[in-house]
Amino acid sequence: MYSCLQQEVAVRFFTNCSLPYEYKIVIAGNHELTFDQEFMADLIKQDFYYFPSVSKLKPESYENVQSLLTNCIYLQDSEVTVRGFRIYGSPWQPWFYGWGFNLPRGQALLEKWNLIPDGIDILITHGPPLGKKISVLLAVNFK
Repeated sequence: MYSCLQQEVAVRFFTNCSLPYEYKIVIAGNHELTFDQEFMADLIKQDFYYFPSVSKLKPESYENVQSLLTNCIYLQDSEVTVRGFRIYGSPWQPWFYGWGFNLPRGQALLEKWNLIPDGIDILITHGPPLGKKISVLLAVNFK
């Protein structure tokens, strides 16, 4: 029997992890709140919740949420080598309305980017490179 959280994670990643490919590599993004342990620790301490359903979760229900992804490779500030290609994944992005994996521009975000090893062939991130003008409004119109 799965908890509601486990079902939510399974559904969210089901599309990517069930594709008929030998390797499925995924990262979390700002909506995968329970994957961001520091965010969740702060969230459950708040009196006012931006995310009421998530903030009522007990830590034991999300501490190992990544372990639910059994049919794909989850990267979070980590790398994997597949068929000779070094692939690094990072979910971090500049602060955007207080979601998961947000950091202020500057030193905190730079420290995450500095974790990316030299010689990576494929970099997977949740946001575009600095200076690329992608806006939320434009993204809504893409089909």
